[in-house]
This record gives sequence, C-alpha cells and structure tokens, in this order.
Amino acid sequence: MTLPTTVAVVPLRGPGGKTRLEADLDADAREELVIALARRVLDALTSAPEVAGVVVVTTDPEHASAVVGDRDVEVLPQPSEVRGLNPAVALGRARARARGADRTLVVHADLPLLAAADVAALAVPVAAVVIAPDVAGTGTNALVLDERRADGFASCFGPGSRHLHEAEARRLDLDVLVVERRGTAHDLDTPADWDALTEPERAALTRSRPLRR
Repeated sequence: MTLPTTVAVVPLRGPGGKTRLEADLDADAREELVIALARRVLDALTSAPEVAGVVVVTTDPEHASAVVGDRDVEVLPQPSEVRGLNPAVALGRARARARGADRTLVVHADLPLLAAADVAALAVPVAAVVIAPDVAGTGTNALVLDERRADGFASCFGPGSRHLHEAEARRLDLDVLVVERRGTAHDLDTPADWDALTEPERAALTRSRPLRR
C-alpha cells in the first residue's frame, strides 16, 4: 500500500509578537521565545517520517530563513497583497499541492510541546479532515486536509475555528476526525499558557533569558 504524500505548512509571522507575555518577558526575550517555539515545531515536522516536506509561509522571508537555519524547509514569501492567516494557509496549500501533496498538514508555529509522535497522530488517519483543537476546544492548532477530496475547503483560523472547520467539512460532506493530544493542544500565547508548562518545559524554551517572575 502506497502511503499518501503529506506536506506540512507552517505560517510564520515576522519579528514581534507574544505581547500578552510582555509582563514576564521583554521584547528581546519574547522574540527568542517565538524563534524557539517555531524551531520546536519545525524539528517535530522534519523528524516525522510521515511528512515529505515542510513549507513556511511568511511575510518576512529574511527573518524566516534565520529561524529555519539549516533545516530542510522551504521558505515561501507571502506577497504583500496576500494579507492574513487564512490567505497564507491557502498559499501554502497551493504550494504543497504543487509539490505533490495528497494531504496538507497546517500547523501553528507556537506549539511548545509538539513532537514527532504528535505529527504522526495527525498524519496517519485517513479522514478527509483532521482537526487538532486547542486546550479550550474551540480553536484549531493543527489541521490536516486530504487535497484529493477537500480542495474546496476554506480554512477558518481565528476565534471559534474548530467549529467553523467542522461546519466547512459538513458543507462539503467530508468526514472529520478530531485528534486531542497534549502536544497539539497547548499553544503559547498567554501567562496562563506559560503556567501550564512544567519547569523543564519552560527552561527548554528560555535557556538564555529566564522570565522576570
């Protein structure tokens, strides 16, 4: 049996972000954290044998290239007229299909616990749509689409995206599987997200700049 070709798409913003952590981390430390998170996600994807390639979509290719380093990852510039997360995802999916993807795995770049086993749990199922919700159960931290059946699927990342993605699947009469794992559920945006990590997990992300508190 020939396994489907899965290409991962990771939207990546330019410098800045994680402003809700500014009470705990200064600007430089927040930027180091953003980079550490993105590299954690890229390492999980590139080490997973189920993933044939990784595409980073970004408005700042120079910054993204520095984040990627020597990893086997394609950096895809997001044109200035293509604004926002969901258009970036559409751009990445188109590139994934051009690379021969049967399935596209869209993953946010701020999952501190993501590991290759989590990637496998997303990539192996054969459902047309695979959703990995956030801890609250309302957002979507990762999304797998079978491009052979879900090419008309419009991503709906943003508030309430889990239910919007389920509704989009129903609209297209596509089967859905929800995968719940700690590695995919935990993103890192707020002090509460930080507090949910163990001390060793925090230390792995801020080796050079400990939090102020």
